[in-house]
Amino acid sequence: MITTEIAEQGIETTADAYTIDAIKAYPTCKNGISQFKFRVIKHEQAIEDSHFYILENMHSKRQDFVYFKNGGGIFQSHFLHIPFDNTIAKVIPSYTKTFIDFVRKQQLKFNRIVGNYNENITIEVMNNTYDAMI
Repeated sequence: MITTEIAEQGIETTADAYTIDAIKAYPTCKNGISQFKFRVIKHEQAIEDSHFYILENMHSKRQDFVYFKNGGGIFQSHFLHIPFDNTIAKVIPSYTKTFIDFVRKQQLKFNRIVGNYNENITIEVMNNTYDAMI
């Protein structure tokens, strides 16, 4: 979660409107909210090389990720829960399927996906994860 220390440094937070409302309501941030700098993004918005996507799923009302088109990377935090050693789980949540279906439908070309627990999720690992849902 974003902290007031980030706001005190003047760092701009880029997020969708739903997430910004949640940050503003979060007890730790409420008192110093006037220090926060926000940039609201919309689904499929591009800011230079960064392309933002906001998906709805059963995990969260709104959940977003960013695709760095020129760099061939995707940053997501909770769509893919794949450990550092790329072990594939036997049961995959529906929001993981939502994410992979979207990436495939949009034909996003990437070299790796970065997540909370793993900085090198390859397309092969993503595909093996999807296949584990069967």
